[in-house]
Amino acid sequence: MFTAALTGASLLRRLVPPPPGRVLLLSVQMGLELAVVKELEGLNIDNVSTRPCWPTRGFVAVTAPAELTDEVLFSLRSIHDILVYHTHFTLEACRPLAPTEPAPDDGSEIVLPDITAENVYTHLCRVLAGAPDLVPAMRTAASFRVTCSHSGKHSFTSKEIEFEAGGALQEGYKVTAQMRGSDVNVRVDVVGPDVVIATQLNKTELSRRHKTAFLNRVTIKSNIAFVMLQWGKFKPGDALLDPFCGSGTILLEAAETVGGKMTGVGCDSVAATVKGATGNAVIEGFENCLEFRKCNVVGLSRQFKPASFDLVVTNPPWGVQTGKNADLTDLYRKFLSGSWVVIKPGGYLVCFVLRAMLFLEIVRTFGQWRLVHSTAVKTRNNLPSIFVLERLESDELYSSIRQQLRDLGQFISIDGALFRKIHNGRDRPV
Repeated sequence: MFTAALTGASLLRRLVPPPPGRVLLLSVQMGLELAVVKELEGLNIDNVSTRPCWPTRGFVAVTAPAELTDEVLFSLRSIHDILVYHTHFTLEACRPLAPTEPAPDDGSEIVLPDITAENVYTHLCRVLAGAPDLVPAMRTAASFRVTCSHSGKHSFTSKEIEFEAGGALQEGYKVTAQMRGSDVNVRVDVVGPDVVIATQLNKTELSRRHKTAFLNRVTIKSNIAFVMLQWGKFKPGDALLDPFCGSGTILLEAAETVGGKMTGVGCDSVAATVKGATGNAVIEGFENCLEFRKCNVVGLSRQFKPASFDLVVTNPPWGVQTGKNADLTDLYRKFLSGSWVVIKPGGYLVCFVLRAMLFLEIVRTFGQWRLVHSTAVKTRNNLPSIFVLERLESDELYSSIRQQLRDLGQFISIDGALFRKIHNGRDRPV
């Protein structure tokens, strides 16, 4: 649903000129750009102009009236950072003007060398020479730092870009570079073939907003948790279950968005994790609306009464370390079966899984779920997907075929055990 709307040539995005006036860039994981647009639309502020995926993936460009204040921007829950846009260019523009190697005698194509961080430094020096006021905040700053968010395959690292771009800015503005406590944080982000120059307004990442004494080894980002809750149509008064709760991030995010007006239960198979998540809820003041239990996903239908939750939102294990589809196949089947029992008809299951194609295959074997939409998301160096499923009242086709087999079974003379062996499904008996 959302992913299809974001397809298109990145070259076309780069050719579109910047919007007029002061442009802000809201950063987010690639794949969730339209979720940011949706949150902005929900503010009901007139004349807010948005461009998802501009100047490249992972950003939403915003031009807005005075009503979109810093206070409002800093309250957004779907984003990482708020940046003031200055310029962007392609890495190809950084390539030296002439190839360093002579043309091959056999007439084959010249193999150009990789673009280096030093090439980016040289090009940025040229840009600053032509636009000395490119970064206005540098004119009054006593110190600055450069941070780089780096996505894609390149011959350089983020640290190398930070060093070289910092050198170009220091030469251009004669301001002291200072890693900690600096006045200005200049972002030089390399996103595939593009380089984006901006100034970061927030000091710390906005998605790191929860006070946590305990962090699980793998913890979902708060902004992803927020998007998942929105796609599951979570609202005040809902009963929410997270059967793979970890540190409790999804439940903490839910409780904060509705001011604790909810009932939330988190489950984990590790007692120390349950204790840590409980402590996090206490720190945030949500111990009265959130409960954490030691429970295996296999026991969901035994732990909870049927149709006791409005929705399930969770981040199941990704299986990166085991790498065995067989392990996840069994887990996904039990998870889907148990969730169907405990969710009310018409409720939603929203989950964040790495093995998207495997999960999709398993969902399709169940007739009790309707796939609402799925969206691939870029995390640090993985491509998990968010699935949104609607819990149906029943699998009508399964029920119909099962009844037909039972009705006609009385007219064939085979043993009952053999009948079941032939006609039973893998997960559901006739």
